[in-house]
Amino acid sequence: MHPHSREELDNKWKIIRHAAFLSALIVIIVTIRIASSLLQWKRLSVAEYLLLFATAGSLALNGASIFITDRAGLGHHIGNVSRAQLVYFLKFYFSAALLIPTCFATAKLSLLWLLHRIFANSWFRNVVRVLAGIIIAWWVASIVQEVRICYPVQTRWEGTCKGKHSLGSFLILPIPWIVTDWLILLTPLPVLWNSIDARRSRATQVGLLTLFGLGIVTCCISIRRYTVQLNMDMHDLTFSLVEPTLWQMIDISTTICCAALPGSTHVLRRMLPVDLLKQAVDWVERTWKATKQSSCTTRNLTAGDAEANLPPVSTLQHPQNSLSGAVSNQA
Repeated sequence: MHPHSREELDNKWKIIRHAAFLSALIVIIVTIRIASSLLQWKRLSVAEYLLLFATAGSLALNGASIFITDRAGLGHHIGNVSRAQLVYFLKFYFSAALLIPTCFATAKLSLLWLLHRIFANSWFRNVVRVLAGIIIAWWVASIVQEVRICYPVQTRWEGTCKGKHSLGSFLILPIPWIVTDWLILLTPLPVLWNSIDARRSRATQVGLLTLFGLGIVTCCISIRRYTVQLNMDMHDLTFSLVEPTLWQMIDISTTICCAALPGSTHVLRRMLPVDLLKQAVDWVERTWKATKQSSCTTRNLTAGDAEANLPPVSTLQHPQNSLSGAVSNQA
């Protein structure tokens, strides 16, 4: 399908660039995660299998997004899309509505499984189980809602769907995913805070804080994706769905990366210049201490100079005081 305007051409290349880059990124990160387990002679656990499933779903979504850009009118104004292309587009839309929550759920469950295995704190494990139950329940509810909102299913692309709550569900369903993102991010903080103490190396502390920062970025991306969805023009769906599609790619990719990185340290230590990182962290720490000490010394010297510049206190006695002292001595 040939673009009819500059905007439609730009939309096409945006989708291709984002899909290609993000697909390569998650393949590299997940490969590092799998290699970390295999190099330690460990069998792949449930967390790795869930991560592989989420990766496969994300790659399928990215590839399908490129495919329907040419075949089904994604990125084109709806007036330039034929009836057959629109039917094809709505079929993809329905399939993506089932696959997107599946990718999010499996990636988050993979991370929760890893956290449950790493930390032995009983309170923390109970919280992880509750979060996993919430994610599974909402995942199932999302799938059932998408299937049942238009019944039979083919009425969604035949134009005979009588459901009136499709738009409301489209706006409400992402909210629990955003909430669970923040819960997964904030729940390990008490345990991680106890782990970041003087016994840990600075490089380890920086690594933990970096993972926490990446989690914050992922949560912010989820919020941004939701705000973009709110601004969609439902009367020109094929054109206005481009930005939500791009942010959906970014959101799923960062979620998969966050789930994969905590278990990838074995390979990352060999790939990254860990010694240089330690030296850099130590240098920053020494520089900070030296700067702080020099500032304290400067303040002390300034205070001493101020005292030295005060006018001298006179020790001469007043004549009247001297005379009264002499009289008292004679008495």
